[in-house]
Amino acid sequence: MEPFGADGDEESSIIELFLHGQGCENEGDTESAASVYEHIVKNYAGQIGLPYLHVHGESSEEDDVPPALVYSCTLNSLGGLYLDIEMLDKAKELFEKSTKAWPRNAMAILNIANMERECGDFHAALRLYEAIIDNAPSAEEVTRIEGSDNGTLGWERTYIYGPLRQCLEQAHYLCALGLHQVGQYRKALQFVKMFNVRYRIHPHVWDAANRGGQGAECVEGTEETKARRPCKGTPPRIVR
Repeated sequence: MEPFGADGDEESSIIELFLHGQGCENEGDTESAASVYEHIVKNYAGQIGLPYLHVHGESSEEDDVPPALVYSCTLNSLGGLYLDIEMLDKAKELFEKSTKAWPRNAMAILNIANMERECGDFHAALRLYEAIIDNAPSAEEVTRIEGSDNGTLGWERTYIYGPLRQCLEQAHYLCALGLHQVGQYRKALQFVKMFNVRYRIHPHVWDAANRGGQGAECVEGTEETKARRPCKGTPPRIVR
């Protein structure tokens, strides 16, 4: 991978720069990737225009990836690099900025939710996981769109629906797990159904486990929420 800063880089488009950064990251050169992402954040902040507002079920009339969407993905990727080195405040700041450029960026929302689950407000994390699910088409619809050549541009499949399918799977799983941890077993069923499972751990077993870890006694909006949060175990961030 050619290092960032070579002749011509300054004239590259935002998508070309982003793909260059992704290539560096895929090869394990996180320092060069961060340099590219920082360059985009610094130089394109005032050029992206309005936030990208995607509506599911409506095909975009744009032939190229909207700059605001690429900018949002860049912020999410850069936030992920900061998360890797445990600069949590900086990472969360970047994830939140990512959702301002593209409010339905499920990747960034999932990353924020995972951080809340690990380090912040467990119930806020559950609300964010549910928001991903509520603001997205069904997993079956995402799969159908990805496999269709009619009405959906290739960049939409690559940058929206592909990552979204992964985010939906994790959001359903983490909602189901989290709701079991706080004793909301009936509500958890709606999120378990996505995985076509026939059996689950009986609520009585969860009650016994939660009493041992004090998970079922978490009360939203109180100091107990953080102090007695259920056990950790969040998967790593999903997409860069």
